[in-house]
Amino acid sequence: MTRTAFVDQTGSQENRDPGTYVLTAAICDERHLDTVRDVMHGLRRSKVGKVHWNEESAPRRLQLAAAVAGLALERLVVVRSVDNTEPLERSRRKTMERLLHELTMRDLALLVAESRGPADDRRDRDHLDTLRAAHALSIPIRLDHQRAP
Repeated sequence: MTRTAFVDQTGSQENRDPGTYVLTAAICDERHLDTVRDVMHGLRRSKVGKVHWNEESAPRRLQLAAAVAGLALERLVVVRSVDNTEPLERSRRKTMERLLHELTMRDLALLVAESRGPADDRRDRDHLDTLRAAHALSIPIRLDHQRAP
């Protein structure tokens, strides 16, 4: 059974989680993809075009959390405590290394991340190539970037 990890990121918010970098993965079996897509599309607001946690009200966040909790997904969260002087891209790379390790340990071969633009996407792919060359991953994994709706 093919499984896909859909990955999102968040940087530190000084008032809530100073000095952290977070990557989350929603892992979905191929047989559940259509249902998950239908639910997530149904949660989108027409003005925004995508579900974005930081732009939602507290009641809406509860609605979103309940909807996602009811989906047939495995969830994985990697949190890195960082020095505030650490460059954002280093935080992302180090957090991504751990996430990739965890995903390959789960025999997951496809990771889909939101595109951050051509230069940042290239950095992600270069980093993955470096990990592959160092044999740092237990199985091959593919990284696809997709633009947000």
